[in-house]
Amino acid sequence: LRFLNIYTKKWLHKKSFKGMPNLRFLNIYTKKWDKKKEVRWHLHEGFNYLPLKLRLLRWDQYPVRRMPSSFCPQNLFKLQMSGSKLEKLWEGVHSLTGLKKMNLSKSTNLKEIPDLSMAT
Repeated sequence: LRFLNIYTKKWLHKKSFKGMPNLRFLNIYTKKWDKKKEVRWHLHEGFNYLPLKLRLLRWDQYPVRRMPSSFCPQNLFKLQMSGSKLEKLWEGVHSLTGLKKMNLSKSTNLKEIPDLSMAT
């Protein structure tokens, strides 16, 4: 998603991706010049859906502690969530046979990562 405004707060509605079940690439990031303005992403309470067919998920500075409970990472090729507020990615063991790259750098709240033995 690319926002062309000058505001420092960006909001996503809890149903932002409900109508996009075939979405494969989600890239939410802050440009270097935006970082000086301390851009903050905000999710409305109850945000609980990311499309199942996602192959690339890049969401730098992801603003909440957990991924949506319905999130299935099985189709991911790349997961990049640097600087996120995540404490835990997801529950259980998932088949991550397509996962090739993962970047959780600067996610200082991260306490636990899932079993990655099914990743290649």
